[in-house]
Amino acid sequence: MKAEDNRQKLKLARGKCLRRWHGKSWSQFAPQLSFGMVGIAWDYLIIEGNYLLLEDGVWKEILSLFDEKWFIDIDIDKAMQRVLKRHISIGKPPDIAKQRIENNDRINGELIMKSKKNADIIINSVDF
Repeated sequence: MKAEDNRQKLKLARGKCLRRWHGKSWSQFAPQLSFGMVGIAWDYLIIEGNYLLLEDGVWKEILSLFDEKWFIDIDIDKAMQRVLKRHISIGKPPDIAKQRIENNDRINGELIMKSKKNADIIINSVDF
């Protein structure tokens, strides 16, 4: 239960960071969110994260803070092929990588895919 408590605290901290930043300039505040990238482009804050469009718990509160919400869409099987390649490229044995995908990554991916309805813009992923 302690790990879940820590996740909830992290989620709440993220929400507080966004509330403090919203409407301020970069010279006043620039949050750094775990598991996401924060970038500066003129007066824009760009936040990347898998769960940012979810409607559950604190994520629902965070969702309302964004001016625009974009979703990069991809077929779930194609996404899992990319994840498998990534796991193997960092040294995971293929059987362990496949097990992680079935027990974790695909479950998260399917959850995230359901949240795309909350995006203002949906962009189709492309291979490059």
